[in-house]
Amino acid sequence: MKTKSDDLAVFTHSVIYRTVAFFIVGLAVFFYLKQFKFVSRFYREFFSQVQTGMHSPAYVIAIKTSLILGLIAGFLVVCLTIYTLVDVWGLKIIVTECSIIVLNTLVPFPGTGEMPCSEIVEMRKGAFRFRLVGEKSVLSFSGVDRIDRLFFLISECKRRSRSKGK
Repeated sequence: MKTKSDDLAVFTHSVIYRTVAFFIVGLAVFFYLKQFKFVSRFYREFFSQVQTGMHSPAYVIAIKTSLILGLIAGFLVVCLTIYTLVDVWGLKIIVTECSIIVLNTLVPFPGTGEMPCSEIVEMRKGAFRFRLVGEKSVLSFSGVDRIDRLFFLISECKRRSRSKGK
């Protein structure tokens, strides 16, 4: 989106991405609750059998460990999807005439901040995030809507800052 003066552009994730992220978090929480219910039921039934002495101690420890690790893995998946939701819903990238501002309006994320266009050394594409590497700092952000337009404006900002410096 651009303002009337064309000196400011704000980029965010599209409504579709936000909706999908919200839906995925809901699914992750739902399946984790189902997993927790299954594990607790299995735990009660299994340990009623253990009291009768049907299983060896090593087998009991292996079952306990696998149940706990399964719950921890499910919890980590839920945390990762919530992290993604916060990133998708809160990310704002603002391009002004002289700087790039990456911020998260919900939670201060690592890689947020402001970088003057004259300090930009390179733009990198990582596995899940893009990085603007500067002389003093690094900004990182996930792919927003109209990413090609964002990179064009960053390139233009960098070009303008170099031509002003000459």
